[in-house]
Amino acid sequence: MNRMTASRNPILQAIGLIIGAVVAVAAVLVGAVLLSFIIGFVVLMGMLIYARSWWARRGIKKASSGFAEDKPKDIVNVQYTVVKERNVDDQAS
Repeated sequence: MNRMTASRNPILQAIGLIIGAVVAVAAVLVGAVLLSFIIGFVVLMGMLIYARSWWARRGIKKASSGFAEDKPKDIVNVQYTVVKERNVDDQAS
């Protein structure tokens, strides 16, 4: 069998260490970018769900207040005093 063994050449070891460090940094950066995409997606979905529920509550509130709008708007409640009562006979003359 042919086993791979670590090289005893210091130049190859340094190159391997540099390549390993670059790969590790790249993995951390890619992970950070993916994590930011996931967090952004979750926040965006939360905002959309909140906006949708607000819109639905607004529609329900508007529909339930529609019953009060069925009353005529030109009727005004006032107090009055009868000054003089008239009979039906008084109108004929």
